[in-house]
Amino acid sequence: MVPVALDSGLFWGRMAALKYPGEITIRFMEPIQPGGDRREFLGLLQGRVEGESAKLMAEKRARYPWLPAPRPAVENG
Repeated sequence: MVPVALDSGLFWGRMAALKYPGEITIRFMEPIQPGGDRREFLGLLQGRVEGESAKLMAEKRARYPWLPAPRPAVENG
């Protein structure tokens, strides 16, 4: 599986009427080999994607100061 991180949500949020100008980035990361424990795999996948997404968002917020402030994270459950 090839993890992918992107920052399109900064410019066009889910259910958002407003769109903000800027350049969207898509980053393809190193593949994760299949097999092994499912929970371990999903944890590794989530960690890589969330970590890279956080980097992308920080880079874009520095480059495009007009982007809206981040919303607090919502816990599942």
